Amino acid sequence: MRGRLIAGLVALLAVACASVGLTSYYAVRNSLYSDLNAQLQAATTLAYRCGDEPPPGSDSASGDGTARPSSPGMGKAGGTVGGAATGKTTSPVPGHPNWIRGGLALDCPGLGTGTLAVRIKLGSWAATLIPGIQCRLSAADKRTLNSLSPSRSPGPNAVAPTYVRDLHSAGGDFVLTATRDPDGDGSVYITGLPLDGVHDTLKDIALTELVVFAAVLVAAGVLGTLWVRLSLQPLRRVAATASMVAELPLDSGEVALPAGVADTDPATETGQVGAAFNRMLGHVQ
Repeated sequence: MRGRLIAGLVALLAVACASVGLTSYYAVRNSLYSDLNAQLQAATTLAYRCGDEPPPGSDSASGDGTARPSSPGMGKAGGTVGGAATGKTTSPVPGHPNWIRGGLALDCPGLGTGTLAVRIKLGSWAATLIPGIQCRLSAADKRTLNSLSPSRSPGPNAVAPTYVRDLHSAGGDFVLTATRDPDGDGSVYITGLPLDGVHDTLKDIALTELVVFAAVLVAAGVLGTLWVRLSLQPLRRVAATASMVAELPLDSGEVALPAGVADTDPATETGQVGAAFNRMLGHVQ
């Protein structure tokens, strides 16, 4: 009985902990994704407003991804764009071999650090991690981004469709939007925010919940064992007295029976058992 009571107590507590853990996990997850989507919509609007044409009087780019003077939507530097060398030796950024400093960087004031900005124009690719870190997108990742359906102007109240894609050459999972260039030149701007921060936070939450709930279950098992043992003491006294009576030679004549048990509270189950046992001893006597 003691084992079953303790097992039942721990099982019920485990179900309660699992319910609380899953509820809190998904509540935090939904909140994090909601905040990230709101940030992405704001970043999409900013990226959409960034033109890709150079200011009047400047030399324009040829459209093949070569460097050109700085403009509201582009920055000028050497490096690599979409894997094509542009004339300057760059050093890898620590953490991922496909990220490089410098190069032809998308320059859109207001975009937060860590935002992925991709421009596709006439087959030319420029992928930048704000601020000014370029990425050599693999052919598979380019196909993945090309499969996104570009939306029209986000507008003040419109919400651009979002996509979650794994961009291996960019370093992991991103939540993305795709919009067409406002100039109508066929360019597509893809804006993305990394999911690494959200995943790390959710992993920390899950790990913390596992550790805390495991400690709670262990503590409940230990304290529950002590509590059940204390609660069953009257039954153990009844069992001990019954064992003493069973060992007496009741068929050999007059025998002194032990005193009855003291636990005879009719309001409790153990008290009822004790009272019944005492009456039985009286009949045997």
